[in-house]
Amino acid sequence: MNLTSDQIKALAPDAASFGAGQSLSLSGQWKNCGQSDNAIWGECQGSGKLPYQIRIDQREFAFRCSCPSRKLPCKHVLGLLLLAANNSVVVPQSAEPDLITQWLAERDNRAQKKSTDKTETNNTPKKIDEKAQLKRITERQNRVVAGIEQLENWLCDLVRMGIADIDRKPLLFWDNQSKRLIDSQAPGLASKIQRISELVGVGEGWHECVLGELGKLALLLKAFRKIDRLDKNLQDEIRQQIGWTVDQKALAESGEKIQDHWLLLGQSYELNTKIQTQRNWFYGVQSKRFLLYLQFAVGKNAATTNITGFTETHIAGSIVDAEAVFWSGSSRLRGKFLDSKSIILPNEQQKIESANEFFVTNNNTTSITTFLNHQAEQLSLQPWIDIFPAWLNGVVIHPPQTPKNNWTIQNENFILPLVTGEYWKMLAISYGKPVKFFGEWDGHRLKPLSIATQNNFYPINF
Repeated sequence: MNLTSDQIKALAPDAASFGAGQSLSLSGQWKNCGQSDNAIWGECQGSGKLPYQIRIDQREFAFRCSCPSRKLPCKHVLGLLLLAANNSVVVPQSAEPDLITQWLAERDNRAQKKSTDKTETNNTPKKIDEKAQLKRITERQNRVVAGIEQLENWLCDLVRMGIADIDRKPLLFWDNQSKRLIDSQAPGLASKIQRISELVGVGEGWHECVLGELGKLALLLKAFRKIDRLDKNLQDEIRQQIGWTVDQKALAESGEKIQDHWLLLGQSYELNTKIQTQRNWFYGVQSKRFLLYLQFAVGKNAATTNITGFTETHIAGSIVDAEAVFWSGSSRLRGKFLDSKSIILPNEQQKIESANEFFVTNNNTTSITTFLNHQAEQLSLQPWIDIFPAWLNGVVIHPPQTPKNNWTIQNENFILPLVTGEYWKMLAISYGKPVKFFGEWDGHRLKPLSIATQNNFYPINF
């Protein structure tokens, strides 16, 4: 596993942890270090009598450290990764110690048992109380309908009062409405309210952006009222937009499946006080399909970390060899991997191109014009798509001309604004020349997630 410093930085829960990991990697506190095709291991002397033991499973990037830190990965794991990437003398290729071999075997046994238990569970008929099930469905439907009626009244009041000075509203104005929708079991609508609140007062023309999003929200509520008249795919999409979850067993049995090598182009996060969402954007090397793989973390620390609590760890620039299944609906972007998968990391000798080489050399990127035309086609099928994957070719990064302006990217004669931020490092990497660019487009601004120059792939960390 040959990770770059940028990829390791993307794994860090925060900047302080990565900085501490960098310092550790340059210190002389390490001993008994080594690496094999399957694992990296080492000991780091801390303030205590006994050194901390660090183990990293390279096959699917899992780790363990004996330190008490609640941050995952901790500074010791990050330090060992950086040390392995930059100092083959301190972390040489060697035979795995018995302790590491045993740990890997235990992980394999647990994975096998979990797979067996899941198979047995799926094969065991489960008695369903149809009467109780119908009651739950009816109660959920009634709560959602009540929440939608309240939201419609709220929208009417908002439009009647006007949005000229809506930027003076306190955060509670939005948060309270979002909480009411969560109580009504419509979390998808609650997320849309939060997203609209984040557009208020941001950039020039924000009034038009907010009004447009409010209009899309009103259209979604009207579509739900007439959902029985729509086709099956659009019905599924509307329910998902409002917040209905998908039956995972039914999805695995009947969802669209594609076996491919999936390149992770970039990752982004949405944080609030209780729940964080990680978006992983994959691209099928053979199928040429985007796959949006979502992960969620719940807990008190969700707003302060971008890694803790997620079930799986994915590394930008890696390739996953797996069968994916896609959610039903009109957009067909969201999917997940089925149980069997292996992770192929950059620079390893594989039968397919490395992630770095594929990102740099592939011809599936588009111009801004082609991308916007494709977005318009997708919106004609499903107007509530909030985020589009934008994989663009030959874009030039421009810093703001005045303090009030945004950073932008340009391709041909088209310019798109970037989300508010500082992108001097990205500009330095590009040398002011055209690069390949991947990011998320929300209809108003682009969030950069990775770029590629002629020779290298760089994840952009937020």
